[in-house]
Formats: sequence, structure tokens, C-alpha cells
Amino acid sequence: MKPKPAKVIVAIALAVAVFVAFLAWYSFPFSLVWPSLALARAGVSHSWVASALLLAGGVACLAIWSRRQAWLRVIIASVAFPVAYCVLAFYFVARVAIPLPAVTPYDSAPDQRAAYLETFKIGYREGTAGLIATYCFRPEIETRGYYDGARQGFIVWYRMLGRPMPDNVKRWFRSSAAIDGVR
Repeated sequence: MKPKPAKVIVAIALAVAVFVAFLAWYSFPFSLVWPSLALARAGVSHSWVASALLLAGGVACLAIWSRRQAWLRVIIASVAFPVAYCVLAFYFVARVAIPLPAVTPYDSAPDQRAAYLETFKIGYREGTAGLIATYCFRPEIETRGYYDGARQGFIVWYRMLGRPMPDNVKRWFRSSAAIDGVR
């Protein structure tokens, strides 16, 4: 039985379509590098290579495997594996517990500490996904929590890229936080 190149094209097209649909639905495009972000959280520098190899290798293996498989198996695998990867990406970025600071500036006030930690989580998640927005929460507790979390998330982001956070990004954090009312 001769391999069919059409199966390879369909397999790759379906896998890419799943990733495009996920990115259209979920606003964090860098969530697809979640394996690299997980390694960066653990302290591994240049971990972006892991996601690049996993995504490119996964698509290549799917293409090679699909050449001699039945059409139904090709279609199921071409959709199921990327969907599973995207589900894990969403779960990692949106749901996995993040490392919270043991000590906060608001440890003496439980309500303020809880508000700080909640916005710290939001900032951390956005920072590790390579995104940042200026936030002007009131009171200052929430704004400070967001910026502290985003700064820690960006440290992970830049560790994944294999470099320290640039000075201009550090300056931007300080000036933006000051504009938003954080002392």
C-alpha cells in the first residue's frame, strides 16, 4: 500500500486549525509555550527550546505517523492530540497554582493581604504569558499586588527566553506603577 500525501496534509491542517481556534478563543497567545513556562518557573533558562521542539516535533511525528494510517485514525489523532495540548495550556496558564510570596506588605491586615494576593495572581499569570496591562485599582493594595505579581511573572518570562529582564522594562514597571498610584 502506497502512502498518501493527502493524509499528511490533512493531519497537519487539522492540527494547525486546532491551534488557531484555541488562539482565537483564548487571549494569551503565549500560553502554547506552557511547557517552557513550567520549566522557567523551576529555574531552567532558555526553556523556550522545549516548546519549540515539542510543537515542531509533535507535528512532524504526526505527519510521519499519518502516512500509513487509516483516514479515521488520522483525523482523530490530528484533532485529539492538539486539543489535549491546548487544554493543558489553558489549565497551566489559567488554573495551576502560582508561587505566592510568603511575606507581603499587608501581613498585619488579613483582608488587605487577601486583596493583594488575589491581584498578585492576576499580574503573575499575565506576566508569565508575556502580557502586561496598566492597572489602576483602588485602593493601592490591589494595584501594588498586580504590579508585584506581573514583575515576578516577567522574571519567569525572561528566564524562559534566557536573558535577564531588560532595564527599560524595569523602568517601565516603576513609572507605570507610580502613575497608577503605587508608592
